[in-house]
This record gives sequence, structure tokens and C-alpha cells, in this order.
Amino acid sequence: MAIETVKMQQTDQTERLKRIENILCGQDGDDELPEGISLPVQTTEELDMFEDRVTDRIHAKKVVSFLASLGGRNLEQATRNVMANVFTKTIALQYSLCGRRQKKCFETLVTYQLVIRAFRKIIPSSRDEIRKVIGSWLACAGDREGGRKERRNQRNEDKTGDSSDGE
Repeated sequence: MAIETVKMQQTDQTERLKRIENILCGQDGDDELPEGISLPVQTTEELDMFEDRVTDRIHAKKVVSFLASLGGRNLEQATRNVMANVFTKTIALQYSLCGRRQKKCFETLVTYQLVIRAFRKIIPSSRDEIRKVIGSWLACAGDREGGRKERRNQRNEDKTGDSSDGE
């Protein structure tokens, strides 16, 4: 009888593992955005329209499911997967988590709440852990799409320009 119990537990755990894998791989069956909603948001006008649309509970739920289907093995990877599918670099540069440095506050958006819900479906995490990785992702937006390389090249040009001025 003990062997039968172990076999049933193993079968149950195998099924649970398959469900988790399907969610992490985006195969939970509800990974499509509602009609009229497209991501990533590319302009402030699109963001305003997105914010209006996701006030509808059904749309919000589908967006959360879509974002959660993007998955990630850890919170940092989930952040990259989700946030890169929410905002383009252009929009991300306009926001910080709390609205510092003359930027808009991401926490005040409905989108923020949806992202939090999606993260919690992907990786069990506290709100503070999620806030930290989102804040970091937004703060590093300027480094994406070649931004870090451009800044490094500019610094090198400035250094070479300064040394040639003294000659």
C-alpha cells in the first residue's frame, strides 16, 4: 500500500511540475492580449490608451496572464521579460519607480499594479523585492539598445578631446 501512495504522490507532483513548466514557457492557454491592446507601449498616447483599457477587469486579467506567461527563472529575468514587453526604451526613459529626477512616477500607473500581479504569478516575491527590481530596470533604461556603448564612446571622445586641447 505504501508503494501505491508514493506512486500517486509522484504522479501528482509530475502534473504540478508540468503546469509550472507550461506557465513559465507561456503555454498556460491564456497568453494572448485582449483585442485593441498591444505591447510594448511605444508612445505616451499609447500608454494613456493602455491605461484606460486595463481599467476593465477582464482586460486587466488577460494582460496579467499574458505578462505572467513571459516567465523567468528568477525575479531579475522575469523583470527583463515582463518590462521589455511593457515599455519600449523611449517610454522607460520617461519613468522612475517613484518619479524622481524629473521623471514620471511608474507606481501611480495601473500598469504598475498589473506588473506586480504578473510577477507574483511568476515568482513568489514580496512587494519590496519586486519594487527594487522594477526600479533598477527603469533606472538602467538608458543603457539599453546601445545606450551604454554610446555613453562609453562619448566619454572616450571627451578624454581624447581634452588631451588634444592641451597640446
